[in-house]
Amino acid sequence: MNIDFLPNDSFIEPNGQNIDEVKSLIRKVMDLVIENSANSEQRPSLAQIENFNFGEFSMEGTPTEVILLQLQEILRNSMNPLTPNYIGHMDSIPTLISCLGEFVTTAINNNMLSLEMSPVFSQMEVQVLQKIAHISGFNEKGGGVMTSGGSLANLQALAVARNHKLKVKEAGLTGLIGQPVILVSEASHTSLHKAAMLLGLGTSSVISVKSNRNSQMDISDLEKKIIKLFEDGKKPFAVVATAGTTVTGSIDPILSIAETAKKYGLWLHVDAAYGGALVFSERYRQLLSGIEWADSITFNPQKWMYVAKTCAMVLFKNREMLETDFQISAPYMNETNFINLGEVSV
Repeated sequence: MNIDFLPNDSFIEPNGQNIDEVKSLIRKVMDLVIENSANSEQRPSLAQIENFNFGEFSMEGTPTEVILLQLQEILRNSMNPLTPNYIGHMDSIPTLISCLGEFVTTAINNNMLSLEMSPVFSQMEVQVLQKIAHISGFNEKGGGVMTSGGSLANLQALAVARNHKLKVKEAGLTGLIGQPVILVSEASHTSLHKAAMLLGLGTSSVISVKSNRNSQMDISDLEKKIIKLFEDGKKPFAVVATAGTTVTGSIDPILSIAETAKKYGLWLHVDAAYGGALVFSERYRQLLSGIEWADSITFNPQKWMYVAKTCAMVLFKNREMLETDFQISAPYMNETNFINLGEVSV
C-alpha cells in the first residue's frame, strides 16, 4: 500500500528516519496536555459548554496544526478532575506513570486475544489478577480477566454463575423448568439488570431485596425472598452483594449474605467496583469482611487507585470455572498450554 500522501509524522518509521518529526509532534501534544494540567487549579471542574462542534470531517484528513487547535478546545472544555475543588466520587485523577503506561501500550498495540499476539501482557494480566485475587482473600486457585468496565465484569460474573449453577452453557435456557432469578439489593447497580437482559433471563429475573436506612441489604428480607421464590417454583441461582453503592458508597453485610447464599446453594457475586480498593487498606479492610467467601468479585482500580480508564476486572474464587463454564475455543489461535484470554473473556 502506498502511503506517501500521509504526513511524515503519521507513524514512527521502523528505520527511525522520521524520528525528529515524531518527537516534535509528541512534544507539541505533551506541552498542551501538561500546560492544561498545570493550570487546572484556576479552572472550574465543570466547563460551561452546551454544544461542541468540530465542524465538517474532511475525507482528505486534517492538518496537524488544526488538530492541535482542536486539542486545545478539547482540553479547555472537558470535565476538569485536576482542580482541588473536584471531589473524586468515582473518578480519581490518574498518576502520571499510569498516563504514560497508556501511551506505551497503545504504541505497542498488542492484541490481548492470545499469547501469540500479546506474549508479555497476556501473562502479566494473569499474574496481576492472581495477585489481586490473593489479596482479596482467594487462595492459589483464584484469578480472573480484565474487562472494559464494571458493567462487563458483572455481566461475565453472572454469565459464569448462570452456566455453572444452571448447567446451560450448551443447551441454553429453553429446557429449564422454573424461571432463573438473581437477588440484588434495591440499591444495587443498574448493570445487573442489563446483564440479566443480555443473558436471556430478562429484567424481571432480578429480584430486589429491601435495604435499610444505610442502603445496606436487609438479610431478613433476603432469606424471606429466597424461600418464597423456591415455593413459587422459581430458580434462585445467584445473589449479588454491593461493596460501595453508586450514590452513597454503602457496603452490604457481605459475611451474612455469604452465609445465606451458602445455606441455599446460591452463587455469591460481590460488586466491589467502587469499594474493592479497601482490601489494600489495613485500617478499613474489615468493611469488606466476608468478601473472601464470594464466588466472584467485580473490582475497578480506576475508581480509587489513580489508574487511567479503562481498568476493571472480574475475579473468581476458582479461575478454572472460566474454562469449564465459559471458554469457547478459537480454532484460529495457535495451540499452547496457556489459556488464551480471548477464549475466556467477553
